[in-house]
Amino acid sequence: MRKYDYNKLLDATTFQYFAKDIIETLEKTRYEIFSENKDEGIDLRKIEEGKTTIVQVKRYKTFNSLYNSLKDSELEKVKKLNPDRYIIITSCPLTVSNKAKIKSLFNKYIINEKDIIGCEDINSILSKPEYKKIEEEYYQLWINSTNTLKDTIKKELNADTYALTNNELECIQESSKVYVKNEYFKKALRIIKEK
Repeated sequence: MRKYDYNKLLDATTFQYFAKDIIETLEKTRYEIFSENKDEGIDLRKIEEGKTTIVQVKRYKTFNSLYNSLKDSELEKVKKLNPDRYIIITSCPLTVSNKAKIKSLFNKYIINEKDIIGCEDINSILSKPEYKKIEEEYYQLWINSTNTLKDTIKKELNADTYALTNNELECIQESSKVYVKNEYFKKALRIIKEK
């Protein structure tokens, strides 16, 4: 599983766009994005069939600082906005009790604790194949990760070779379905084992 520290790797604006890509892929729908200045409690928004979903993106290192910000400045904004659904995406690591405390604070608006997406949730999401494209797009995440960097370099620099190799491999696999063993097969196998 990935273990990215989003506070160190992504600035506030980049984290907001990153969160947008995550939630859009997760829910297979488009969200509007707003600037990080005086956002009135809305970083991302979706209005669909008369229902409003608001996403607040928060970059905090500790739960206490996140919770205090939510309680002191976001709660009143959310009450005023009165959304049908409220989602929080944060770079902060969260425990079960942390999520329960946030849910309790926004009880009317956060439908399910799954709508509180913390650092571990994001790392888990990124380990799924359908999110690889997002991870690749945000180079700040993987630029220091040797394995991801090697894979990306191989893929980009050797794209033609990979395409040719994959094509050749498919041809070999197709041919092998109708291959009949003959005397040369045993001879070749013996040479391979010896050398």
